[in-house]
Amino acid sequence: MSYVCGRSSNKIVHRNDCRYVKLIPKKNRKPFSTVEEARREGYSCCKYCSHIWKYVGREKNELDDYCVKNGLSYSFNRTDGFLDIDSRQDRWKVIVSGKRHHIFLYHRNTKISLTPERTLVPGFHSQKAISQTILGYMKYISEHDEYVEELTKAHKKKSKPVKGTKRYWKMVRREKKSVRRKQIRNVLGLIERMSENNYMEGVR
Repeated sequence: MSYVCGRSSNKIVHRNDCRYVKLIPKKNRKPFSTVEEARREGYSCCKYCSHIWKYVGREKNELDDYCVKNGLSYSFNRTDGFLDIDSRQDRWKVIVSGKRHHIFLYHRNTKISLTPERTLVPGFHSQKAISQTILGYMKYISEHDEYVEELTKAHKKKSKPVKGTKRYWKMVRREKKSVRRKQIRNVLGLIERMSENNYMEGVR
């Protein structure tokens, strides 16, 4: 598959079968062999000809209805060409991969590993959940959020341990770890936002 773009300030790259390619005069077209090559030159992905947005198009009404009822939101990320999903607890990504264009779910990392796994989505780790629809992944995300919230409620219901006991010091260590996780999550989120802002400034 080849990619083309026009000589315009928005720097959007299209698949060669995109309907918007027809609007670009042939003399103004710039070809790319891969989308990664276009990204290295500061181009963003076209939402309308991306494989992930075709999935969205087939499910859009169901997705919008489910998001309203369950507190989710989704958007196309022009920087990486993936679908961002924000839940009550965290951020997720749905990507298209493979010759058959299957979709896969990734969850944002909450801690920094000294030996990070190789992943198609930097800063995210793959999920074992498999679905042929984005709606299926959204339901999985909601179930994940409910599980995390139930754990949090159960933890809060426990009576506080007596100061100085083993249970007390275990609680202190657990709370410190929780604070560190939140701090790391905030730093990762800040780095991600700064990277996106720097990329968009470079595009302009």
